Amino acid sequence: YAFLRAGESHESRDDRVQAAMGEMLQPMLSGAMTTFISVICLAFAEYPFFSQYYFQMISLMILLAFVNGMVFLPVLLSVVGPAGLAYNPDGAALKPSNSSKLEEAGM
Repeated sequence: YAFLRAGESHESRDDRVQAAMGEMLQPMLSGAMTTFISVICLAFAEYPFFSQYYFQMISLMILLAFVNGMVFLPVLLSVVGPAGLAYNPDGAALKPSNSSKLEEAGM
């Protein structure tokens, strides 16, 4: 949503990716860190089962989700991302920024 909403002030996909990354970095980092902190106690569990199958798996999922959201998705959006959303002057309604071009083309 941050990528689409950045279309009101940024024209190119790369500019919209940078705006979305600037908006989403802090919440993504905060979520990853708090989730990791909440499962770190499992690393010191008495039974190796908890350390191997819970701590390691959850930590790996946190890492993969963060890398996916901060590395792979921005690259994908900058290459083949959709058109941004444009706001009406009153700011109430949203529409795709290229919808007038689509209407002119008969699509």
